[in-house]
Amino acid sequence: MDMIRRMRAAPFAATVVTLAILAACGGGGDGGSGDGPGGTNTPPAISASLDEALVELRNRMNACFAVPVAQRNDAAACDSIPVADDYLINGRDDEAYYGPLLANSATLNNDIGPIRVERQLDANSAVVVMQWTDAAGFQQQYVDIVRNFASAGQPAAWRLAGNGRRYDFSVRYRMERRIAVNNAPGTENPGIRAGLAITWAPSGPNSNDIRVVRVRGPGINPAGVVLARGRVCGSDAYAPIANDTGSTGAATFQFTQGTSGSYHASFANTDPARPYTWFPNSGAYLDVPLADPTAIAQFADYTFEIFRFGSANPAQPDETVVVPLTGKPISFAEFNAQPVPTLTPATVNALLIPGGARSGALPSVPLEWNANGAPVSAVLLFGQRFVNGGVAPAVNASAAVPIIGTSADVPTANLPPGTRTSSLVDQAAANDVCANSLMPALDGTNATYRQASLRVRNDDRTDLVYTWFWQNP
Repeated sequence: MDMIRRMRAAPFAATVVTLAILAACGGGGDGGSGDGPGGTNTPPAISASLDEALVELRNRMNACFAVPVAQRNDAAACDSIPVADDYLINGRDDEAYYGPLLANSATLNNDIGPIRVERQLDANSAVVVMQWTDAAGFQQQYVDIVRNFASAGQPAAWRLAGNGRRYDFSVRYRMERRIAVNNAPGTENPGIRAGLAITWAPSGPNSNDIRVVRVRGPGINPAGVVLARGRVCGSDAYAPIANDTGSTGAATFQFTQGTSGSYHASFANTDPARPYTWFPNSGAYLDVPLADPTAIAQFADYTFEIFRFGSANPAQPDETVVVPLTGKPISFAEFNAQPVPTLTPATVNALLIPGGARSGALPSVPLEWNANGAPVSAVLLFGQRFVNGGVAPAVNASAAVPIIGTSADVPTANLPPGTRTSSLVDQAAANDVCANSLMPALDGTNATYRQASLRVRNDDRTDLVYTWFWQNP
């Protein structure tokens, strides 16, 4: 949007706010670049205090949101929001990151509320969080870094700056309650597991030539977790875990049969008669689970090692990026004290039991829940059906939902696999099977599986997930 470009040319005269956006609610877009005059509307100076600068930023954001969407490109109120010339977040400029937000009609007359400092990085920069509910009831959660660009001895000049990262990488703390619908022997037992959502978005910027990514850090087996493009339908936005042995494979290794980017570090039982099923040496579980999930420190650093196609030394990373943990680790007791949303019994019976009214192959999945005071912001679905000893298309799907809502219909057809995100992947070798795929039917086939999850993202940006699943032995 041209408006975003003008934002760069209209800094605070004395104090400008610098926010470095780390991620939007569902992984969202980022950033913006551009040049050109900022028009004739020069923003007034504000106090050099960071706290006062954030108050002024909130006022300017709200003033922009008060402008009808169709008029924001030429609005002085929107021109007054300052952005650094070299703004970059997760490979995206301010136009790509903020553009969809400012083009969203549900933001009309929004009040983003107080902007919260999550972490002071140094005297001239801080991670800040903007969180509010838009007019359509969707949770908006934008994170940025405010940076003071002023020279020594000069009045402060704070601007939105971005995190400067060229790739869409993240690590988020998550805790998940798993509710078994099928309690037959030979199936996974219920329980709570804590760990990490480790994300490389292969469809994101600057990733076409990335072959695999290895991640190391707290709560992960020391050799590291390897992410690769997945064959699973819907894995274009994330790279599933290929292994946690650190093996990046031969130079020809391009994709994985893995299905999830979640890594599990700790667990607690919910049924004394059925201790939770832990799967060490399986690729996505810490070999020796942590006794206390809060042993992972808030803002812990994770190292992402990038291995590219055609590297002269495929055993060595071509580039290394350090990414801080998103979300605050919590204890199992804290998790159990939160409001618990529940799928309705009718949804469980129809969707998660073979023979149910919604157990067939589906182009979209309807489901209903009771919020019970929990602000559910997304629903997550996964299904996999084994046929004749092979794997039929597995589907991963998700959708943001209004936090005041209690139902959704999530599209699951025609979701692309991660293998389509690079021109360097051998699509024939990938055996692409996602064309016209549906959520696989849940029937009596051995090892067929389906799950539905409700996700709450709290104010600390930790994911609290509640999952109901059916697994055939």
